Amino acid sequence: MEQLITYDFTKYLLISIPIGTLLPFLKNEVLKDFSVIELGVIGNLILMVLYFLAYTFYEKKSYKDLLKKDYKKFWIFLIFVVLIFFGLLIDGTILKNEGTVIKYKSFQRSINTVLMLVVGACLFKEKLTFNMGLGVLTIALGLYLFDKR
Repeated sequence: MEQLITYDFTKYLLISIPIGTLLPFLKNEVLKDFSVIELGVIGNLILMVLYFLAYTFYEKKSYKDLLKKDYKKFWIFLIFVVLIFFGLLIDGTILKNEGTVIKYKSFQRSINTVLMLVVGACLFKEKLTFNMGLGVLTIALGLYLFDKR
């Protein structure tokens, strides 16, 4: 059994969307009883156990295999992990203080999409199209309407 599910973008997306939709609501509930740091500590301990089991039994590898990795670009990995850490801290703090998921996540995802276009074009030389520009304007109008009372 090479993979549990053969890869198909649409199927994975359809699995990912409900998970991504539920997570902020569940996180908001958990943050009613835990601090952001407690959530991170306990959550990461549980995640480490789950990753250990997946690495050992699903990928059938040992931790000696990790020592054989080429760590020439370790600094990229380190930046990635540090950004995740601060992103989770900020995300949890906003959810804990705002107590509402829909407004925060709507703004976060919309602005993130626009920022990805800018970063992609400026740093990674991705091509921008007229339709992308139209999409950015639509997002801006949507956020305006969403926030207008």
